[in-house]
Amino acid sequence: MRYAVVGAGAIGGTVGARLARDGHEVLLCDSDTEHVAAINRDGLSIEGPVEQFRVRVPAVTPDELPRDLGVVLLAVKAHHTAAAIEQVEPRLAADGFVVSLQNGLNEGLIAEAVGRDRVVGAFVNFGADVVAPGRILLGNRATFRIGELNGRPSARVAALAAEIDDAEATANVLGYLWSKQAYGAMLFATAVSDLSIADALADDAYHPLFVALAGEMLDAAPVTPEPFDGFDPADLQGSIERLVEFNRRSSKTHSGIYRDLAVRHRKTEGDAILGSVDRPLVRHTLALIHAIEDGRRVCQRANLDLLASYERLGREASRLNAVIAVVDAPDRAVHGPLLGAQIAIKDNTDMAGIVTTNASTVGVPPPAVRDAEVVARLRAAAGDATTGQGRAAITANSSAAWRQLPVSVPTLSQLPDSGNTPVTGTAP
Repeated sequence: MRYAVVGAGAIGGTVGARLARDGHEVLLCDSDTEHVAAINRDGLSIEGPVEQFRVRVPAVTPDELPRDLGVVLLAVKAHHTAAAIEQVEPRLAADGFVVSLQNGLNEGLIAEAVGRDRVVGAFVNFGADVVAPGRILLGNRATFRIGELNGRPSARVAALAAEIDDAEATANVLGYLWSKQAYGAMLFATAVSDLSIADALADDAYHPLFVALAGEMLDAAPVTPEPFDGFDPADLQGSIERLVEFNRRSSKTHSGIYRDLAVRHRKTEGDAILGSVDRPLVRHTLALIHAIEDGRRVCQRANLDLLASYERLGREASRLNAVIAVVDAPDRAVHGPLLGAQIAIKDNTDMAGIVTTNASTVGVPPPAVRDAEVVARLRAAAGDATTGQGRAAITANSSAAWRQLPVSVPTLSQLPDSGNTPVTGTAP
C-alpha cells in the first residue's frame, strides 16, 4: 500500500515512521513547517523506552500534497478535520481511502467529503509527544484497532492490520471509539489541573467525578462500547485503579490536552470531542477548558477540585433543596488566598449574570449587571463563588447549604480590594 500521513505529529508521525522503517512507501504531511524541514533534513526520530530509531522519509506541507493519494492516514487534531479533508478529497486516487487515526468521532465528517465506503475507522491509544521538530517521544504500547464502519471484515482492513505495528482488526471500531470518548472525557478533566494523568486518577477525592464523567459520555453511545487497556465500560469504578497502573507505565505523563493548554497555549479538541454531549459534567469540563484556552484560568488543581464539586452538587442538590442557579467556570483571579475554595453565595447577593431572587422565584428582577462588592472581593482572592457542598458557582437559598460549607470565609474587610465601586448586595 502507498501511505500518505496527513498530520505527522505524535500519532501520525509514529505510525508513519514505523511504516517507512518497515519498507513501505510513505509520505508525511504536516502544517508545521519547522517539523517538515527537520524531517527532510535529518529524518524522523522515534525516541523513548519502547523503541529508538531514525528513518528517512519525505515530508511536505499541505499545499504540497500530490495527487493520486492511496491510503491516507488522517491524524490531524479533531477540530482540523474539515480543513484537512478539503485538501485530501480532490487528491484521493480512484481506489484511495481515508483511515482516521484521530481522537473523537470524525468518520461522519470525513464520509461527507469522500463517501462512507472510502472511510475506515481506527482506535489508537498509545501515548506520544512531539518533543522537537523531527523528534517524537513514544511513551508506551497500547491498544490499536482498525475496522470498517459497518463492522464487516474486509481485505483492506486485514492488510492495514498486517502492515501497521500493533494494529489488529475489529468488527466494532465505533465501540472502541465511544469508549475512548469516555476515557477522553476523564483525560480532559485531568488536564485542567497540573497533575499527571496517573496522579489525578489515583486521588480518591476525584473518583466519583471520573466515574460520573465517563458515565455521561457512555450514556450517549449508540453502540456497545469496548474495553481496552484497563478501561472497562461495564466497570467504571474498577477501571480507575487499572488506568492508574496503565499510565504509570508510560513515559508520557500528561495528556496531549494538557500540553495544548499549558505548553503550546493553543486550542484543544474540546469542542470537537465533548461539545456534542450536552450533560452537566461534560459541559462544566468544557467550560473550564475554554477558560484556560482564553487565558482566564491556568492549569491548576483548584480547577479539578471545582469539577469534583460540580459532581457532588449533582448528587446533593435535590437533597439540599437549595440550588437556584449553576454557573460554569466562574471568573476569578488565578492566584490568591482563597485559591481552591468554593464558596456559596446567598441568593440575596448580586452575582453578575445571575438573578438576585431573595428566596423567591416569583416576580424576580433581571440578572444582576455587576457583582456585589463581597462577591467581587471573593473572586479577587481567587475564590470560586459557589454553593451546595461549598462547590460550583451557584447561589443558594437555604441556610442548610451554608452550614455545610467546608471553608472559612474571611470578613469583607479581610479580602483584597476588588477595584470595583460597591454595588447593591448584602454580605452572607
